Amino acid sequence: MPGTLLRSALIPVVPDRPRLRCQAVHSLDVGDAYRRALLSDARGAFNLAADPVIGSGELAAIFHARRVRFRRRCSGPERQRRLRCVCSRPSRTGSTWAGPLASETLAS
Repeated sequence: MPGTLLRSALIPVVPDRPRLRCQAVHSLDVGDAYRRALLSDARGAFNLAADPVIGSGELAAIFHARRVRFRRRCSGPERQRRLRCVCSRPSRTGSTWAGPLASETLAS
């Protein structure tokens, strides 16, 4: 996501939803992982994840935003789309609230 869109002035509120969780990883860590994968004999797919999982409290702190509790019917994917809060189809938005999280542990 472009950094200009992540300015705290553009994100005054964050939904206070218990299932709103995401993961982030720094670009330097991605570059290091890519370099290590190229130089190793490992094969297959790689997942990159960082700890800790980011929830609504952490997002609010990062953006200096208020956490706002929405009623469930006000925060559904179709409502978000109509309010132009998201730019994707409603079927894709639902996965944001309860998508799987990658493990940051090493594969055995």
